[in-house]
Amino acid sequence: MILIVCKIECFATPQTGDLLIIDNDTIRIFQYPLDTYFNKNYSYNPGFFDGDIGTYCWRGYKAVWIIKDNKLFLKDIYDCSLSQRISIDRVGLQKDDQGLIFAKWFNGSFKINLKKKEEIREPWNFGRLFMKKLTIRISGGQIIT
Repeated sequence: MILIVCKIECFATPQTGDLLIIDNDTIRIFQYPLDTYFNKNYSYNPGFFDGDIGTYCWRGYKAVWIIKDNKLFLKDIYDCSLSQRISIDRVGLQKDDQGLIFAKWFNGSFKINLKKKEEIREPWNFGRLFMKKLTIRISGGQIIT
């Protein structure tokens, strides 16, 4: 028996996150509620941005979300570089009177690192560093925690 060993190198590019506005903070999130909508409705992402997008943004867009009145809303959609705004009318969902789309299809959670530069040291954990984290749970677009 002859054994041939080959070394194959793989490279992966992390995907750029969406943006979430909570009060006066804008936080990058790596859960994609709009993709959840497309997947649930068996609809294809309508190709929001047809330009040169690169591997860091295979979806072709970044969505901007806002939490308001304990609900999750889609506020805006931009191209990957945030230089070109894309009409949220292309999603095909009804907007409210403020031009927001209620994300009633989304069930999941956002795990957010807060205060990236602040480290919490716990002496009983032998000097390991912990960041402050926030988990926001959402059911049917409603914030439940």
